[in-house]
Amino acid sequence: MPIGLTPHIIEIDAGVDLLSILFEFARSRGRSIRILSGTGVVADVTLQQPNRRFVSVLGMFDLLSIHGTIIPMSRMECLGVLQITLSDPWGDEDDVIRGSVISPLLAYSPMRVTVVSFSNDAF
Repeated sequence: MPIGLTPHIIEIDAGVDLLSILFEFARSRGRSIRILSGTGVVADVTLQQPNRRFVSVLGMFDLLSIHGTIIPMSRMECLGVLQITLSDPWGDEDDVIRGSVISPLLAYSPMRVTVVSFSNDAF
């Protein structure tokens, strides 16, 4: 098993829950992952805002940024939080929404996510 950081590009099909794919990726390899970036369009998102309020936004949104860490705790469980920034593709460029993702995070278009994996011992 690699000891250092190993880069990966994960491709996600439209209609798939992005969080499920990322958590399964970490769990199946027994390695933590750090999400660095992603591209694509997501739909119907629920976020927890910094003030601890939950906000659900319906429709399609461009993924401007995504980052976070997922740590496999066992073969069945992972711990992780992902932060995202979204914009409405038909709205004002300055109109963005940010927060912690509450599952599911549905890919509306094919998506690519760049991550690095690392041994839990390094964490």
